[in-house]
Amino acid sequence: MKIGKNIHFLCGTYGSNIGIIKGDSEIAIVEGGWTAETAGLALEYMNEIKEKASLKYLFMTHADRDHVGGCKTFKEAGAKIVIHEAEAKILDAPPPPAEPAAADIILKEDTKMKVGNLEVQFIHTPGHTPGSTCVYYEKEGILFPGDTILPDFAHPVMGRILHPPFIRQGIEMYVASLKKLLALDTQWILPGHGKAIRNTKEWIKELIQRSETFPERALKVLEGEMTPTELAVKLQAFPPTAQFLVDLLKKQGRIAEVGEKVIQKEPLYKRK
Repeated sequence: MKIGKNIHFLCGTYGSNIGIIKGDSEIAIVEGGWTAETAGLALEYMNEIKEKASLKYLFMTHADRDHVGGCKTFKEAGAKIVIHEAEAKILDAPPPPAEPAAADIILKEDTKMKVGNLEVQFIHTPGHTPGSTCVYYEKEGILFPGDTILPDFAHPVMGRILHPPFIRQGIEMYVASLKKLLALDTQWILPGHGKAIRNTKEWIKELIQRSETFPERALKVLEGEMTPTELAVKLQAFPPTAQFLVDLLKKQGRIAEVGEKVIQKEPLYKRK
């Protein structure tokens, strides 16, 4: 999917979506993808559209396992890996199936970089992860937010997922990051998962409202005794999000742990 003159969006790749920012002489990939094979497919597409430009950078929005699997492949293809300092060490020993691929340029604050004749901005937006960083191409109003902004989408296990996404650093911090992005003049949001978002301002405002009311909504659906997994199903949220809410409400003294429940019994296996 080509967006504007200089941006390509590979949506639906296994794991995270992948972006391509194409300048006159240089190209930057956005997101490392889930596996080396995913990265290979992105490189094949890049080679079809690169013309006189060559691969220069791999911009990482964060270092979750479904975003880092192709880092080594992109690096071997000539890309310098750019990532926030709070995420950089993860690339030295990433979770499988990713292989180590050390960062080349470490971001410490909001900054700008050139991709050939194009200028992009890096905006630190903690909340999903400590080093979550959005990539913004102001000239065409295109934002790559990683997992800081996601659409509602169908998950193969959980079914329809309503966001906000995983909030690990605190609701206040996440909302502050969203308000930072709300001030941008965005025309397109190209998220780490799911389809491109066009009603950008409206969606960011919706995520802010959902985030600020998340604890109250969790309390409302928490009827009787419920595990974090059951709460996730009720909220149509990812299990880690429900666990975050449980921990928050427990810390606030609004819920109490009353026992344990086995959700699923599974057979055991061993090698013959």
